[in-house]
Amino acid sequence: MAVMWRGDVPTLTLLNQLVLEALPLGLRSGPVAPFFQRDVYFDSADRALHRRGVTCRFRVRLDDTRLLTVRVVGVTTTAGTAETFEAVVPDIDGEKALAGTSEPARRLRALIEPPRLRSRVQFETERRVRRTQPRLLARGRYDIAYDVVTVRSGPLTQTFQELKIVQIRRGRPNLAALGQAFVERYNLRPLLVGKLERAEKALREIEGSALARLAPARISAAQTGSCASSEPPQELNPDRCWRCGWRAALRPRTCPAAAGCSGSVLRRCSRAPVVPGCAIRGPWLP
Repeated sequence: MAVMWRGDVPTLTLLNQLVLEALPLGLRSGPVAPFFQRDVYFDSADRALHRRGVTCRFRVRLDDTRLLTVRVVGVTTTAGTAETFEAVVPDIDGEKALAGTSEPARRLRALIEPPRLRSRVQFETERRVRRTQPRLLARGRYDIAYDVVTVRSGPLTQTFQELKIVQIRRGRPNLAALGQAFVERYNLRPLLVGKLERAEKALREIEGSALARLAPARISAAQTGSCASSEPPQELNPDRCWRCGWRAALRPRTCPAAAGCSGSVLRRCSRAPVVPGCAIRGPWLP
């Protein structure tokens, strides 16, 4: 397992500065190599995989490599150990990869039925990498990655930046000293969690802010006793739920109490259907 150090970079401007400036502790590096990948994490609506200490990830890289990874930590393994099953898959989307015959997909079926799984978190990583070059008295080698991570929830996004140092070969300077040098020079904050945990936090903030913007329409509907008539925010698709993509056009036959409602997911009334696992809970009426 790779030994690494992570640090939070508060702004994109500072991250770009780190890419351009010389490395600390007199380290030298080769040219900057760009890299891009997209990750989609799957789980059931009741978080069954999370409860069992399992993560399921579908990754697509810029070179068209597609990877399905299942990592098991917790109740299904010996305490303190982890098992990782990973395979290159030909499928272009995660749902098909989960239903495939690769080893990770087969292992996953022992834990849960693939139709129960849905996309839970997705984010894109734009990375620039510098590999250090060994010297006579500095034989340690590192990959230093400068990442911009974009978390998506429908049309809504949030980004964060981080620095990741991966140890390729042990030697001077050691990993802890190199990380501390970045902290002291740039005032970075060391991270104890990975991208997935940070992306989950960003997703909660995205959804929370979206619901807060929609709250006035909900209050207005409750006061008037009818379906809210305000138009949805421009950044939301008026025909689909921004969280799960479910088409939610309402008709009187679907909702008898919605006569005169023009049919947006944001104007759903108390008898409208509710999508399991959808963050936009159906009624805007109490």
